[in-house]
Amino acid sequence: MDINNNLNLQQELKQQLRLTHETKLSLDILQATYMELEDILNQELVNNPLIEDITIRKPEEKNVNIENSKEEMEENIKESDEEKTFESFNKAEIEENEEYNKVVDYHYNSIKQIEQKDLQTYLLEKLDEMNIENQELYNAAKAIILELDDNGFLSITTEEISKETGLNQEIIEKALQIIQSIDDPAGIGARDIRESLLIQLRHKNFIDSLAYKIVESHFELLGKKQYEKLAQVFKVSIDDIKNAEKIIKECDPYPGKSFKIIEKPIYIIPDIIVTEEDGKLKVNIMGSEIDIKVNKTYIEEYKKNCTTKDFIEKYQKNIKDLMDALDKRSKTVQKIVELILNIQKDYILNPESGLKPLTLKEIADAIGVHESTVSRAVSRKYIQMPSGVLPLKSFFSQKLQTSYGDISNKVAQEKIKNLIENENKKNPLTDTEITEILNKQGINISRRTVTKYREQLGIMSVNMRKRKI
Repeated sequence: MDINNNLNLQQELKQQLRLTHETKLSLDILQATYMELEDILNQELVNNPLIEDITIRKPEEKNVNIENSKEEMEENIKESDEEKTFESFNKAEIEENEEYNKVVDYHYNSIKQIEQKDLQTYLLEKLDEMNIENQELYNAAKAIILELDDNGFLSITTEEISKETGLNQEIIEKALQIIQSIDDPAGIGARDIRESLLIQLRHKNFIDSLAYKIVESHFELLGKKQYEKLAQVFKVSIDDIKNAEKIIKECDPYPGKSFKIIEKPIYIIPDIIVTEEDGKLKVNIMGSEIDIKVNKTYIEEYKKNCTTKDFIEKYQKNIKDLMDALDKRSKTVQKIVELILNIQKDYILNPESGLKPLTLKEIADAIGVHESTVSRAVSRKYIQMPSGVLPLKSFFSQKLQTSYGDISNKVAQEKIKNLIENENKKNPLTDTEITEILNKQGINISRRTVTKYREQLGIMSVNMRKRKI
């Protein structure tokens, strides 16, 4: 035996995020769209032997007080040692019908939309392939993907994502590096065109090239075709500059655009239905009326056996967790939507009035929850208004200061879009000129912000617009 062999014991303190089944189920249900909720319920129907049937009813079919049903279910759980059993989640008897033998898929007032290859779904699949073990890092990367716009750009700051999710900003920054490391398509997760090009050039191993240096430090000169000035700056020939430009042009300034592939008409199923009654708006949450039918005989039989009692009680608790999560989803989304409608009622009645500035934090503070809860509740959900269907998140916007009060940044974006649509096509407006016009209108905005908004709208630079004519 080697006397030099030592047994080294090291104690390490590591902080890990471990979610209970109850918490995970609650989060999954809260952020689920109506269609995803159906999938979750179908999975619960398969996994839980106590559940015979789950039925989602349309909002107008509401005839049961969920609170009373919830209290009854909880009372049955407390008295699990007795011969009492679960009743159906719906106290009312439901007549046997084939339509009730599955989770019903209601395509309620659906709207037609063009199908497109989904960038976010593709990236989420890529993320899963990476097998990231750190749960916080995985959650941060997922949050970033869900915030990417159609161009593949990250439209909000890592600080804002940190506030929305409750995750450390350092974790968000690390997650962003992971997203930007994806090479198909390269350039995803950039904040603007310049950063996207730099990421793509790094992927192509051009980090020490003239092309990379031009984009990194003198991108505006290249956009203005100032080849001679660039040649002087880098002490190279004009041909060298033009060759570098060719390399840059091989990159895609909007890497996310390639996923907008038109195929065939599909339907969006709204998650919230808003109807007007006597001049008032009524909110109906799709999936808020759910009947859970439980196998009474099965429970009675197995509770009598002490060896199967714990088994049954485990699944009883799972049903209670499911009901609590459904109840929380319904109430949270209801509160959020009613508050949004109240704040944005002028815009709803008259879209030309523009959105009011509204952030996730303001809604969270008003209803007494964390920002991340609001973020999950509104993510990827659609609201059907009397005038049409919109993403629920479209009612949120940052504010800009003006001489006549705060306005939504989406109002500023719309003004930029209108200015460019009505510009002189032979002499298009520069970002500086647009900035000056908006400043004269009382909107305090910088040229850099104008450039950012223009790129988010997918509008090319002044030189590209002019060259296109």
